[in-house]
Amino acid sequence: MLPATTALFVLSALIVPLAGAAPSNGGAATGDESSYLTEEVSFENDGLTLHGTVLVPSASGDPRRPAVVIVAGSGARPRSDYLAEARAFAASGIVTLIYDKRTVGYSLTERSYEQLGDDAIAGLRVLRERGDVDPARVGLWGHSEGGWVVPSAAASHPEVGFVILAGASAHPPAEVQAWSTCRYLVNSGFGDRMCAPVGSNLTRLMVAGGLFPEAAFDPIPAVTRLRVPTLVLLAEFDQSTAPATSGRAFTESLTGTPRSSVCVVPGADHEFHASSNGFEAEERYAGGYLELAPAWVAGLDGASFECPTAPRAQQVGSPAPLRSLDWFESLPAHAAAGFVMLAAFLAYPISAVVRRARGRRNAVPAAGPARLLAAAGLVTVLGTVCLLGYLMATGATDPIGPVLLDRPAIWLVLQALAVTVVCAGIWTAIAWWRHREVATVGAHLRLGSVVVGAIVFVPWAAWWGLFTV
Repeated sequence: MLPATTALFVLSALIVPLAGAAPSNGGAATGDESSYLTEEVSFENDGLTLHGTVLVPSASGDPRRPAVVIVAGSGARPRSDYLAEARAFAASGIVTLIYDKRTVGYSLTERSYEQLGDDAIAGLRVLRERGDVDPARVGLWGHSEGGWVVPSAAASHPEVGFVILAGASAHPPAEVQAWSTCRYLVNSGFGDRMCAPVGSNLTRLMVAGGLFPEAAFDPIPAVTRLRVPTLVLLAEFDQSTAPATSGRAFTESLTGTPRSSVCVVPGADHEFHASSNGFEAEERYAGGYLELAPAWVAGLDGASFECPTAPRAQQVGSPAPLRSLDWFESLPAHAAAGFVMLAAFLAYPISAVVRRARGRRNAVPAAGPARLLAAAGLVTVLGTVCLLGYLMATGATDPIGPVLLDRPAIWLVLQALAVTVVCAGIWTAIAWWRHREVATVGAHLRLGSVVVGAIVFVPWAAWWGLFTV
């Protein structure tokens, strides 16, 4: 998901060749190239041809092996992103399919979990038709967004033999995205008090603007319907999926599912890289992660399986339902406010340039505070919009500079400018009133417009938390 999620929404279109292997944990579990053979395959769904690679164990053994299809997380992810997991499965004697995620019908504004699930089922059918695969032991493995896709596909298609969810969330996407953005904001230096005006409001606007397809998708009904062996792998320090509350929800929902297990991988972030906090991670995978799922699949023929002893998943706060936008918070309201503020704050300096070009240099009442108001207002509005756009594009996962007075320095500057706008607005209004008798019609229009901009600015800035102490 989005920071994994919404960084994952805007910046995840990078395509790398299959030869660029994912980070490995070393050892036999990752599998070297001598432990498997590769076969390029293509399959179709909904009129689109998808391309993938099948990793076939090279060691002799059961002529009819188990098999798994790897379903990617959010973004236009290539098959190489999951090469380490595929190699681990192949090294354990499991035929594995990895494939390039679709880009047609999947974008920042369009996606269907049902369609993505049908893609996975089409790949699963490719494996079931192989002579070296036991069709009764072919399953789906889904990471992150794939954790929303896989349960619905498995619950609707009886040919799925088992399910593995890695780094999946039991919460709807929009709810967990708002929670995740909050955690990354706090890690960047914002206080928890900024979670609502920045994290939650930003997510609500994205949903209203159509930048969050499948925002309200609830995975639990499909998980509850699963009647095949199911393994859930949670990362101890996952800051993208709310692992503690998700773990409890998965455990409760899988009570009627045979051979189900919910395990926590210690010292892991959302991508299951080694991490002590979920925000910074090493290149290697967390110890034991790559071995867990293959061992569980190998045990489905009768061997017992127990999750390794691990600490509980670490989580601060919990995802909560998001309120729909009121009319004054709506996108049209924001667009109108933005237009009024920019027009008002730009009109004053532009009119001053025009007056000078026409040779009019007579003094204008309240010129000093009006200039300050226009300049501070313009910089604050544009600066805030740029920062919010950056946070939306990155999911707040990237650092945004040094921290001063319990907040990022850039936010402190914007807050100081916001206060300046309010003070300059009051000063301009008072000076305008004092000189109302001598001001020309043009001066009244110029001062009136910039004061209107300040009036609109106050609730807009408050909604985004620029006055939050």
